[in-house]
Amino acid sequence: MSTNTERTTWEMPAGRAEPVTGLDELIGGRGAEDFMTVRRVQAIKRTKAKKAFKVHLLVYLTVNTMLVVIWVALAAAGWSHYVFVSPGLPQDFFWPIFPIVGWGIGVVINGYVVYRGNVYTEEQIQREMQKLP
Repeated sequence: MSTNTERTTWEMPAGRAEPVTGLDELIGGRGAEDFMTVRRVQAIKRTKAKKAFKVHLLVYLTVNTMLVVIWVALAAAGWSHYVFVSPGLPQDFFWPIFPIVGWGIGVVINGYVVYRGNVYTEEQIQREMQKLP
């Protein structure tokens, strides 16, 4: 079991909680203090992941908005055919659709992983425990 001197300052809880009785059996004898440290580290990681996702979403929206503004400006100036020229496509083809859809798939996957990907029910955990050798 780790001691208070082995922890860094960000791991230290703001206030000392009373030990939880019966917790040793639930977590394999590691002790309530270690369990709370593990939970705190998990909470910090999830908070950082949520913040990073919000930054990712903001960058996605900003960059793709700028691409659409550029497309509108070029189309209004009559220069859209200089940007995206391809046989069989109209000259005013909405080319920002490619980064919007491609990058959007990545944003959706990132959001799913951050907000839903690591949430497990007790039933799922018990089912997996039964499958272990």
